[in-house]
Amino acid sequence: AYQKVVAGVANALAHKYH
Repeated sequence: AYQKVVAGVANALAHKYH
């Protein structure tokens, strides 16, 4: 259920800390 939310946050953080 929260997989999509976690994936979105992880993706956003990944780009932020790129």
